[in-house]
Amino acid sequence: MDLGAIRAFVSLLIGLDKPVFTIVNGDAINEGYEIAMLGDVVIASEGSMLGLSPGYRFSMCGSLSMSRSRRLWISRAEAGVNCDIVLPRERFLEDARSIMEENKGFQFHLMRRARFSNFREALDAEHLAQVT
Repeated sequence: MDLGAIRAFVSLLIGLDKPVFTIVNGDAINEGYEIAMLGDVVIASEGSMLGLSPGYRFSMCGSLSMSRSRRLWISRAEAGVNCDIVLPRERFLEDARSIMEENKGFQFHLMRRARFSNFREALDAEHLAQVT
């Protein structure tokens, strides 16, 4: 993976003054889960599989973002364990939209900036681990 592009992407997310909601309507494994966990609130549909494969090595600040997850290995979406909210698939997008609307004024960006304050060092360490 291109370290420069990942740095730019994470910098963009950190700099946003708006909440970042990650909507997962399906599976998010390995890199997909790392990207999902970069958001402030992870909303997953029932039955979605989330997590990391055995031996997976972080590459997109997973060493920082995964601290919120109580379960890293691949498993079904469970609120408060490997995501924040789980919604039924039948009305998934409508319900997710309602949650985003209700929480759009919350200052998630302040917590995000604190959580990723040393993201450059984390990315360097993750990419160094990829080559060793």
